[in-house]
Amino acid sequence: MKLFIDTSNKKLILAIINFENKIDNFFIENTNNNMAKIAISKIKVFLEENNLDLSNIKEYMITIGPGSYTGVKVALNIISTINIVEKINKIYTIDSFKLIDDLNSKYTCIPFGKNKFYFKKNKKSKILTLTSEEVDQYNDVNDGYKNFTKELLQKKIDNKSFKIYDNLYKVKLKYLSSF
Repeated sequence: MKLFIDTSNKKLILAIINFENKIDNFFIENTNNNMAKIAISKIKVFLEENNLDLSNIKEYMITIGPGSYTGVKVALNIISTINIVEKINKIYTIDSFKLIDDLNSKYTCIPFGKNKFYFKKNKKSKILTLTSEEVDQYNDVNDGYKNFTKELLQKKIDNKSFKIYDNLYKVKLKYLSSF
């Protein structure tokens, strides 16, 4: 079994992925900027509701940013702690922009901080830091996690969009500085 954890933004996203790489259960909740405080307890409850515990999860899938500076670190810190108690076999990572790219929008943005967004015009463009007022000047913007769904996550799993690591300490997070 795999556990998907995304703590890189204001929404905590969790999913149980079975041995056929299909999502068995999906959870998404707004954290009101309390990600570091609530993520562990929410993961514990989510596993319990699915009749699982940490010993059942051998592989983890996480986002590596960009996003909230603290949020990006939360998932990696959680699985680093779990790795002390339960051996993790593989870690799958995905860039936040790759995760939320629905291919239907011209632009994509990821909220971070108060009233700020990482903004990308297309896959190869430079990531900009914009305010919400600046983002509002564009049409056809995928507001990142606002409409994120179980189906979009399943699509990314099916398309093998994740990078695989067998060593937790090789995972590199993506931090961006605001200008």
